[in-house]
Amino acid sequence: MPKAHTRNPRSLEWQELGCDFVHLDVSDGSSVSSLPDRLKTLGVSKLSLLVNNAGVMYDGWSRENWENHWTTNVVGQVELVNKLKSHLDTRASIVNVSSGWGCKSELSNPAIADKACRTCITYATNYRTTTLNPKPETPPSALTILSEA
Repeated sequence: MPKAHTRNPRSLEWQELGCDFVHLDVSDGSSVSSLPDRLKTLGVSKLSLLVNNAGVMYDGWSRENWENHWTTNVVGQVELVNKLKSHLDTRASIVNVSSGWGCKSELSNPAIADKACRTCITYATNYRTTTLNPKPETPPSALTILSEA
């Protein structure tokens, strides 16, 4: 079995459960584009679960920060889902994990920023979004699950 690549020190436990981890930088288009070939090399033809847990936040909204933020948090994840569509099993789940900061905004209604991000991913991938709120004090953007529309 291929060695797991993750920042999680318990990755050996995941390996024993039959899970493989593949490092990916969603802000790097070549990393995203090469993923299907890397999966093929590992002998992976179908995925049953895709967890998108990449995300960045910057202090200040310079043009560079805004472009890096958008590239990582939206564009990279949309590209990833589109690249992997042929690898996703018909019953596969895509889970997008986000911090509570997805609801923080300078706008009068913070839900607008959260909704805009989820709307972009929905339209770009043809996947429907459902938001779960695991704890009452957790903002509603804490966990977004995408399932085929």
